[in-house]
Amino acid sequence: MNLFFERVKGDVVIESDTKVMGLIEGNIKVLPGAKLELAAPVKGDIVLKRFSKASIGAEVDGTVYDEGASLEVLSDIHLDYKKIAK
Repeated sequence: MNLFFERVKGDVVIESDTKVMGLIEGNIKVLPGAKLELAAPVKGDIVLKRFSKASIGAEVDGTVYDEGASLEVLSDIHLDYKKIAK
């Protein structure tokens, strides 16, 4: 699993299993087969592509778009969630 500690201003693409522990000010796209473990806030949207996985353990100031992923919310976090039928 990759560990991501950086603070980023801009979009991020997750291509393999990754734990994010640094603030992201931009959108995140999780590609098929990859897993996102989110442990830091995101100021942007998250797009979960079909066959991706995500564990959300921090605030998302945006919308989580699910295109056929497996999603787990780890704590008392409110998400703006939209299921996208493909």
